[in-house]
Amino acid sequence: MRIRLHQADSIELLQQLPAESIRAIVCDPPYGLEFMGKEWDSFGARGSNWPSGMPDKVPDDTPRWTRMPQRARTAFEEFNVDWLLGAYRVLMPGGVCKAFGGTRLFHRLAVAMEDVGFILIPHHALEAWCYGNGFPKSLNVAKAIDDHLGVTSEIVSTETRMNSPSGLVNVGQGGEQMIERNITAPVSDEAKRFDGYGTALKPAWEPIMVGIKPR
Repeated sequence: MRIRLHQADSIELLQQLPAESIRAIVCDPPYGLEFMGKEWDSFGARGSNWPSGMPDKVPDDTPRWTRMPQRARTAFEEFNVDWLLGAYRVLMPGGVCKAFGGTRLFHRLAVAMEDVGFILIPHHALEAWCYGNGFPKSLNVAKAIDDHLGVTSEIVSTETRMNSPSGLVNVGQGGEQMIERNITAPVSDEAKRFDGYGTALKPAWEPIMVGIKPR
């Protein structure tokens, strides 16, 4: 079996490949979730690519799920259509495209797949990638309350442990390393009420949209 690797912009590369020359595509495109604050996943929702006419900075207290303005959402949808048009062109009739998506915006990926001509597998047969480790870690509610009140949490001890960098977060940053972190205790009365509580549940599954190019 011969494997050929290309390092290129996916949209540009898809335009260079022969039409109807590929049987299947499995891909993990950006989710449009501002992953780790990365610009490539923000689509103009923040930073230097913030759309003209929008405020220069999103207020810190703005709920995360409302931070992407309509123009940024449109940019994300247009990106999906652009790469999917290329994928549709290079797939053979009957070919399959499997695209990973985020739990919050995969429906926009699904709409784009239908818009370019794919037949989607019914939702009850939706595939998904499930996993039980990794990030995000649970948010310390008590510490978050102290931070909100401008109170510095009391450091009661430190913890040293071996950390294995995530392949997603620390690509190319080496292997395991010793890290030290502070163990804190709540200070304010409000924070003490929620000592031991956590939130920011881990999204332990990523839906995979499955589309078929009609014969």
